[in-house]
Amino acid sequence: MSLAWDAFHNDDRVAELIASWASCLADAGHGPVSGLGDPHEVITQEWIALPTDDAGLPLLGPLAELREREIATAVADATCRETVGYYTRGKEILAEYQQAVIDAHQAEVDALVEQYG
Repeated sequence: MSLAWDAFHNDDRVAELIASWASCLADAGHGPVSGLGDPHEVITQEWIALPTDDAGLPLLGPLAELREREIATAVADATCRETVGYYTRGKEILAEYQQAVIDAHQAEVDALVEQYG
């Protein structure tokens, strides 16, 4: 199924969905981003850079501020994915590729079903 995932990630329709999502996220004040993992990476890097106390623990004030930004970013991320149809359209596109892989390897699928039920 990695063939289906590879094709999905290289599909222009998926790239358009991600571009629309990135635009939505930037409009919501959480950009610029280009990839779906970017918001998480930004928060992770900010967490790593948090100032610490003498014991090496993050200072509570900056940690609380980062937590609020993380929640706001996650909500905006999910909202934008839903708004641009990433979840529904993405599933449809992936299903196309999965079916194509199954169709191309039907004999192997049948053999696995025969062997393992």
